[in-house]
Amino acid sequence: MQQPHLMGMSSYSYEETRGIIQKCGILMIVCAGFVVLFFLCKKAPLYIEQSWGKDKEKEEEGDEETKKRPLSIRIFQFITRLATCIIKFFFNIDVIYYVSYAVIAILGATVHEFFFCFHLTELFFR
Repeated sequence: MQQPHLMGMSSYSYEETRGIIQKCGILMIVCAGFVVLFFLCKKAPLYIEQSWGKDKEKEEEGDEETKKRPLSIRIFQFITRLATCIIKFFFNIDVIYYVSYAVIAILGATVHEFFFCFHLTELFFR
């Protein structure tokens, strides 16, 4: 376990096996990065619109009242709405899963290869 050999073959040394695992790890980081990137490109606008739209509907109900408010209060409401939208986005279970997917790929390449086992959960997630 501490000094693996590729497929149990003694023809590969520990260093060669470690190098192959590192190259596969780097490839996994790139692939995981693409998975996260494509997921965010596809779903992020939908999640943001969903959380931003609910607040926008509330604002439109009192549109005349909103226009009368001072600029400082409107700026504060905008910042609050933006922070709420970001929090809702990052606490979405899909976003948490795919961000951890990329982070664990990095851990698998840098800390220990067993972290790559997390990527098998993709079979269950889909």
